[in-house]
Amino acid sequence: MKLTTAGVAVGFDRQIVGIVTTSPLQPEQRHNRILVGGFLPEDLSGYRGALTTGDLGHRQLATPAVHRTREIVPMTSSSWSPHLGLFVPFIGPQTHTTQSS
Repeated sequence: MKLTTAGVAVGFDRQIVGIVTTSPLQPEQRHNRILVGGFLPEDLSGYRGALTTGDLGHRQLATPAVHRTREIVPMTSSSWSPHLGLFVPFIGPQTHTTQSS
Protein backbone atom coordinates (compact mmCIF):
# COMPACT_ATOMS: atom_id res chain seq x y z
CA MET A 1 0.00 0.00 0.00
CA LYS A 2 1.38 3.37 -0.98
CA LEU A 3 0.25 6.45 0.92
CA THR A 4 1.06 10.08 0.40
CA THR A 5 2.18 12.00 3.43
CA ALA A 6 -0.47 14.69 3.11
CA GLY A 7 -3.55 14.34 5.25
CA VAL A 8 -5.14 15.52 8.47
CA ALA A 9 -4.49 13.42 11.58
CA VAL A 10 -6.97 13.50 14.46
CA GLY A 11 -7.15 11.71 17.80
CA PHE A 12 -3.59 10.40 18.05
CA ASP A 13 -1.86 10.17 21.41
CA ARG A 14 0.52 7.32 20.50
CA GLN A 15 1.80 5.30 17.55
CA ILE A 16 -0.57 2.66 16.23
CA VAL A 17 0.00 -0.70 14.55
CA GLY A 18 -2.80 -2.80 13.12
CA ILE A 19 -4.08 -5.06 10.38
CA VAL A 20 -5.50 -3.21 7.39
CA THR A 21 -9.04 -3.96 6.30
CA THR A 22 -10.79 -2.33 3.37
CA SER A 23 -14.28 -3.48 4.30
CA PRO A 24 -16.29 -2.46 7.37
CA LEU A 25 -16.31 -5.16 10.05
CA GLN A 26 -18.66 -6.23 12.80
CA PRO A 27 -17.78 -4.61 16.18
CA GLU A 28 -16.31 -7.81 17.64
CA GLN A 29 -13.82 -8.07 14.71
CA ARG A 30 -12.43 -4.50 14.88
CA HIS A 31 -10.04 -4.53 17.85
CA ASN A 32 -6.77 -4.87 15.90
CA ARG A 33 -7.90 -3.44 12.54
CA ILE A 34 -7.26 -0.20 10.66
CA LEU A 35 -10.11 0.61 8.30
CA VAL A 36 -8.85 2.03 5.00
CA GLY A 37 -11.04 3.41 2.25
CA GLY A 38 -12.45 6.36 0.36
CA PHE A 39 -15.68 6.35 2.34
CA LEU A 40 -15.82 5.44 6.02
CA PRO A 41 -18.98 4.54 7.93
CA GLU A 42 -20.27 6.79 10.72
CA ASP A 43 -19.45 4.20 13.38
CA LEU A 44 -15.69 3.74 13.68
CA SER A 45 -15.77 2.59 17.29
CA GLY A 46 -13.57 -0.37 18.08
CA TYR A 47 -11.15 0.10 15.17
CA ARG A 48 -7.52 0.68 16.06
CA GLY A 49 -7.45 3.46 13.43
CA ALA A 50 -8.92 4.72 10.17
CA LEU A 51 -7.44 6.14 6.97
CA THR A 52 -9.39 7.79 4.17
CA THR A 53 -9.16 10.13 1.22
CA GLY A 54 -12.57 11.45 2.30
CA ASP A 55 -13.21 14.36 4.62
CA LEU A 56 -14.34 13.42 8.12
CA GLY A 57 -15.22 17.05 8.73
CA HIS A 58 -15.66 17.94 12.39
CA ARG A 59 -16.89 14.52 13.50
CA GLN A 60 -16.00 13.66 17.07
CA LEU A 61 -14.13 10.36 16.78
CA ALA A 62 -13.13 7.89 19.46
CA THR A 63 -10.85 6.28 16.86
CA PRO A 64 -7.58 7.87 15.69
CA ALA A 65 -7.82 8.71 12.00
CA VAL A 66 -6.04 10.32 9.08
CA HIS A 67 -8.40 11.86 6.55
CA ARG A 68 -8.12 13.94 3.39
CA THR A 69 -5.07 11.98 2.19
CA ARG A 70 -4.27 12.64 -1.46
CA GLU A 71 -4.32 9.00 -2.49
CA ILE A 72 -4.27 5.46 -1.21
CA VAL A 73 -2.85 3.00 -3.71
CA PRO A 74 -3.61 -0.59 -2.67
CA MET A 75 -1.19 -3.40 -3.21
CA THR A 76 -2.12 -5.89 -5.90
CA SER A 77 -4.10 -8.94 -4.91
CA SER A 78 -1.01 -11.07 -5.52
CA SER A 79 0.86 -9.09 -2.84
CA TRP A 80 -1.54 -9.68 0.05
CA SER A 81 -4.70 -11.45 1.00
CA PRO A 82 -7.78 -9.26 1.60
CA HIS A 83 -8.97 -11.95 4.03
CA LEU A 84 -5.83 -11.82 6.17
CA GLY A 85 -5.10 -8.15 5.79
CA LEU A 86 -1.75 -6.47 5.84
CA PHE A 87 0.10 -5.72 9.06
CA VAL A 88 1.40 -2.16 8.78
CA PRO A 89 2.47 0.65 11.08
CA PHE A 90 -0.01 3.49 11.35
CA ILE A 91 1.85 6.34 12.90
CA GLY A 92 0.30 9.49 14.25
CA PRO A 93 1.84 12.93 14.47
CA GLN A 94 4.84 13.31 16.73
CA THR A 95 5.63 16.29 18.90
CA HIS A 96 8.64 18.28 17.73
CA THR A 97 10.51 20.84 19.80
CA THR A 98 11.88 23.93 18.19
CA GLN A 99 14.51 26.20 19.65
CA SER A 100 14.23 29.93 19.29
CA SER A 101 17.33 32.03 18.81
